[in-house]
Amino acid sequence: MQALFPGPTAWILPQCVKDAAHIHFPIALGDLCAVSQAAKIRVVRFENEHHGGLKVHARAARLIGHFNESCSLDHVRWCTQWARHSFIFHLAEADRIFEQRIGEEPSVGTTLCKREGFQKSVTSLFKSVATGSAMIHLRRRMDRWVSMSTLPGHRPNKARTVLEVLKRKATPRIQAAYLRTICDGWCTKYRFQGHGPCAFGCRGGQDKLHHYACCEVVSGLFAAGLNLHGPAGLDSFLCMHDIEEEVIKTRAVGIYALHRLHNGVRHCQFTPQEFQGAFNRFITEGLK
Repeated sequence: MQALFPGPTAWILPQCVKDAAHIHFPIALGDLCAVSQAAKIRVVRFENEHHGGLKVHARAARLIGHFNESCSLDHVRWCTQWARHSFIFHLAEADRIFEQRIGEEPSVGTTLCKREGFQKSVTSLFKSVATGSAMIHLRRRMDRWVSMSTLPGHRPNKARTVLEVLKRKATPRIQAAYLRTICDGWCTKYRFQGHGPCAFGCRGGQDKLHHYACCEVVSGLFAAGLNLHGPAGLDSFLCMHDIEEEVIKTRAVGIYALHRLHNGVRHCQFTPQEFQGAFNRFITEGLK
């Protein structure tokens, strides 16, 4: 997770990314446990089917029958080190759990008789992350915004609404930047329990997301680059108010460009004279 989504610790969790479709994100992290189980069941159901299949349950039963034979020390070692971990048992156990899931959801069984698309359909039965897990993570992260006037119980739903608008009107990179922002995933000094001045040179400001939501330099960048009056607090910055979809898109593009600019400033790539030009280039990049 840290390699795929670098940033401050726990700004995003596997449960949230696996359930990303619930918050209208275009792609979700694969559930490897579910895919593994589905692959095993596909092997059990369709491998060697013209000759009666693999018959894993019968083979597992015969293998168990050999465990009680105490013919030699090598046999005991074989039973403990290999046989009890045989792929036959893994396949049989996966098929048993599959039959149990089908029994709980009979309507699903009628759609799983064809080999084409079988594994994808079965994967959904073994999904380890419940729908709505992403919303739980959003609420936990957004509860930390103490300076936001929007009530904590309304914040995740409003953020999900914004992400739904961005799914229709913006590029995935814009959606990703907004998700990182509402989850406080910017690499600021404040986020790492440190102190430092505003990255954009604002007098008296600190290097933290709370400040950039009302920073006068950021307001100037938004006004010059997007013809949009700068945010006057976290609620406006994160589009928590009911505003037009085009305004949501424009403000999200600004968040993306500002995040890119902030990263560039952290790595000493831009001087203050280059801020506006770089900000405008990132706006164009975000719209592609």
